[in-house]
Amino acid sequence: MNIWNLDYANEYDKVFRAPILFQQPENMIICQKKHFLAPIISRDPNLQAALKNYAERSLEEQSNIESLQVKVRKYIINRLPDGGINMKSISKAMNMDSSTLYRQLKKEGVTFRDLLHKTRQELAKSYLLQGLTSSQVTYLLGFSEPAPSACPR
Repeated sequence: MNIWNLDYANEYDKVFRAPILFQQPENMIICQKKHFLAPIISRDPNLQAALKNYAERSLEEQSNIESLQVKVRKYIINRLPDGGINMKSISKAMNMDSSTLYRQLKKEGVTFRDLLHKTRQELAKSYLLQGLTSSQVTYLLGFSEPAPSACPR
């Protein structure tokens, strides 16, 4: 710890009433569970405003993430029976470059292929539970013909 940090360490100790460590690999605050469960004694409008702003930004970011995935999934569902679903057709429909769509989905921790596969799986289960035949399900999922059976005849 350098002298500059040492001068401020005492001030931080007064404010936080906890040890402060400088030059750590990560910034974090570690609290015991009992402190989170303790009742709030006084109201702090500044802290409330800051936390509300943070919560609203987090919710907005989350809804943006969901909305891109929802848009892609809706497109997939609507176009599956036509076949030929690919990243290029979806990115064109969304007025963005394929590489941009790829990057945005990657930021969200998902790929187009994952979304397509997961959507097909969920729809297949749903269609089969509704009593559709495998040929009907195959068509609705965008395949030209059913896959050959893995079981010998």
